[in-house]
Amino acid sequence: MIPILTSIVGGELTQFKNNLFFLTSDGKTQNLWVTDGTSLGTKLLVNLNNTKNYGLTGGSNFFIFNDDFYFIANDSLGKERVWRSDGTPVGTRPFKTINNYGDDYIVNAIVFNNKFYFVTDTGRPGYDFLTELWESDGTISGTQRVNYSSYSNYGNFAKKPIVFQNKIYFKATINDSNREVGLWSYDGTELKLIKEVESNSWYHDEYITFNNKLYFASGDSLRLWVSDGTEAGTHLLKVTPPNTCDSVTDFTIYNNELYYLSHTIYTDQLTGFWRTDGTDSEIQLFLPDTSGISYIQDLTVSNNKLFFNDFKSLWISDGTLNGTRKLKSTTRYDEWIGQEYKEYNGFLYFSADFDSLGMELYRVNFNPSKVQESLRVNNISSFPNPVSTQTTISFSNDAREFVSVSIMDLLGKQCAQVFSGELDAGEHSFQWDASHNAPGMYLCVIRANGVAKEIPMMVVR
Repeated sequence: MIPILTSIVGGELTQFKNNLFFLTSDGKTQNLWVTDGTSLGTKLLVNLNNTKNYGLTGGSNFFIFNDDFYFIANDSLGKERVWRSDGTPVGTRPFKTINNYGDDYIVNAIVFNNKFYFVTDTGRPGYDFLTELWESDGTISGTQRVNYSSYSNYGNFAKKPIVFQNKIYFKATINDSNREVGLWSYDGTELKLIKEVESNSWYHDEYITFNNKLYFASGDSLRLWVSDGTEAGTHLLKVTPPNTCDSVTDFTIYNNELYYLSHTIYTDQLTGFWRTDGTDSEIQLFLPDTSGISYIQDLTVSNNKLFFNDFKSLWISDGTLNGTRKLKSTTRYDEWIGQEYKEYNGFLYFSADFDSLGMELYRVNFNPSKVQESLRVNNISSFPNPVSTQTTISFSNDAREFVSVSIMDLLGKQCAQVFSGELDAGEHSFQWDASHNAPGMYLCVIRANGVAKEIPMMVVR
């Protein structure tokens, strides 16, 4: 596995126009990056919010509609807003403010009949948290709340609507008085209640289509349900997982079986790693022995293998116990593996901190005889930073190799070549004179072993 880019916060990846796009954050600003899967082809596209320091988090919820992709990121006032981009700096801009009383969010937007649909909290007065279904044709005026007149004014939709049998399906409360939850359908004009699926389950939001049926979890004990889109064909499967489970996640289809996870909702303790063929036959524990594993996340199928991680280790499986193993692990308590994977040009990309240098963008090489190593340059720093005249760039390497140290602006233009040549293993320091550079943000880029790492540097006057 090789890291492509070092960043402080790694975000979700989306493929758009033959490139991967993702967000990074240093706790002060968020940046939209683009990569072609190589170090040299990884560059900053645009800084989204460099005017305020609000302790920003990584953005998320990328989705593509027509010729743009959409995502959530902070604006210059520190509010989370919906952004839209055509993949260019000038074409990246805020889209529409949905919640005038707080942050915007979009969860698992879906495209249906030339529109995209999403669930969001609109911040309506008198409601602490009201999640509602919205639709958009990609214009400001055409982005609006779906008419709710035929059912509960309370709303409370599940977070993930899904397209099934040419309709949108979701869970929502049936009335305001008692939190009864039903499975609903929407064909773009008409809302229809399919069936009540138990109470107090509106916050469970996992759905998947499998073998021409819809599967979801519902109820106080999180029973597994199946539906063919009719009232008679919507019913319970086996009562599993056990009552100690509060959360069912990561529905994933692999080798014509349905895999999913169960956890306790307050302590996030793993209670089961399950699989089923989707019938009323016994639902099985895929990993009977999960001792030492308190949490599993992000089931992903790539290159005919099942991947998942437990925050500290990346796992790979062929669907058998003997074929399930750890691929790579962190070694320190403060190192971890991020969420979201993306398959791109024969590699699986993800973010992780394997060396205490912050989140890095990694890729998995599926050739088992050739496991690519990471950049052998560590402990990168610059002092002083911010810099007004000169700063010292320091780092160490553990093998003799060709190393280049350069300074880039945020548009990807090289401003200075600090060093280029072979270096023995050890600690190294170089001076950069920034007195002739305009104030602003720059990147110190160190390349070795075919990989690059970057650290931000601020020039001030």
